[in-house]
Amino acid sequence: MFCTNCGKQIEDGSKFCSHCGTTLTEQTNVAQPANAETNTQNQENFQTEAKTEKNMSLIVLAYICWGFAVIDFCGMFFEYDLTGVSWSPLVAGGIGYLFSYLGNNE
Repeated sequence: MFCTNCGKQIEDGSKFCSHCGTTLTEQTNVAQPANAETNTQNQENFQTEAKTEKNMSLIVLAYICWGFAVIDFCGMFFEYDLTGVSWSPLVAGGIGYLFSYLGNNE
């Protein structure tokens, strides 16, 4: 027997689906969602959390790039060049801006 909500196989004699939590009706022996609205909200919350985690990782990468750009730029005043080219702080800052833009707009 399979759950009509998530499609996973349900063990014989079980009263609910262990994967999604839907209960089985006694008459038809078919899985019915316990609360379809709650299941929809749970899926939306999961998608929102996944998107937030992705956005946070992009913003963290942006700060790392900006930090590298500042360190590389300040190193030029102390006659210490990290990369060997003078335009590397601009590129690192631009990549940081790109990560920040993508993290805030998705």
